[in-house]
Amino acid sequence: MAAKVDWFLVAGDVEQLGKLLARVPQARGTYVRRHGTSLIIGRKEPYGPRGGMVDDDRLKLIARDRGTYSLRFMEWNGRWASTGFEGPLPDLADLIDDTRVGKFRHV
Repeated sequence: MAAKVDWFLVAGDVEQLGKLLARVPQARGTYVRRHGTSLIIGRKEPYGPRGGMVDDDRLKLIARDRGTYSLRFMEWNGRWASTGFEGPLPDLADLIDDTRVGKFRHV
């Protein structure tokens, strides 16, 4: 049985993931926020005729146990799709950089 994830620990990972993504050129200008026991990565995008900026969530890291996350991405229909990748934050940040998922473009 998987260990219960403490959202206080996840909250501490927001800053760590932000620092890791700061080293990924394609991820500059993104935000990291916590939603329950998940970390959401996105960027501000213009929306509407006046070009107001809105949050555009792109990737979601779901906490599995202490320090391990699974990576999902936002599909065009607004649903989160699994990538099959799991691991600690540094490994997932490297994966985002290596696979150019860091471009954060919807398919």
